[in-house]
Amino acid sequence: MTESLTNPMMIDQILQAMPEVWAIYRFGSAGTPFERSDSDLDLTILAPRPMDNLARWTLAQDLARRLRRDVDLVDLQSASVVLRHQVFHQGQRIYCVDRFAAEEFESRALSDYVRLNEARRGILQDIYARGRIRAG
Repeated sequence: MTESLTNPMMIDQILQAMPEVWAIYRFGSAGTPFERSDSDLDLTILAPRPMDNLARWTLAQDLARRLRRDVDLVDLQSASVVLRHQVFHQGQRIYCVDRFAAEEFESRALSDYVRLNEARRGILQDIYARGRIRAG
């Protein structure tokens, strides 16, 4: 199953659909000890601009057909701070044409995550102290 994780055909297909891609990352359970036979392939794309949602969905469906497994394709420009952190902390960069742009984006994303945690520290401490999320 892991052969499809860095399959050159898969990367070529992404680049044909989005030639301006700076980097592609794999994250999630695929390729890890937690992978199951029904695990999907989680991929993220980093490009200079956000990808059109319909084009991204169509590309994910095309990849799924060719790879014979479900593919979840995420646009890092549009992803949440928490998801970006997960990708960079637990994922793997499988393609990169512009290392400087990719590493600059990763650095900003990790800084955003640190700021988010600082901003919500008091809220989380309150939740842990009370043992619940809602007041009452």
